[in-house]
Amino acid sequence: MRIRSNFQGAFRSAIPLLLAFGASGSPPTLAGDCGAYCKARMVRALCHHEAMAKAPDVHQRNLEFERCKVDPRIHEQVEQLTDNDMDGLD
Repeated sequence: MRIRSNFQGAFRSAIPLLLAFGASGSPPTLAGDCGAYCKARMVRALCHHEAMAKAPDVHQRNLEFERCKVDPRIHEQVEQLTDNDMDGLD
């Protein structure tokens, strides 16, 4: 039983150290350029909300989602969102 409590104490003391090291040694995740993966996630999120609002049927939702992903209007909206977010961090 004593061994278990020693491990628990070591684990509990390591957590604040890891959190402090991670907070001081790494840059914020929002700083920097929103890359292709980030933009693709935003497009998918916008299209998901748009498809859910427009189509009540599952098949229609899937079609609307696929149409939305190739819509240039959505991609322009994502570019504006990422440009605005990056301007605010300077």
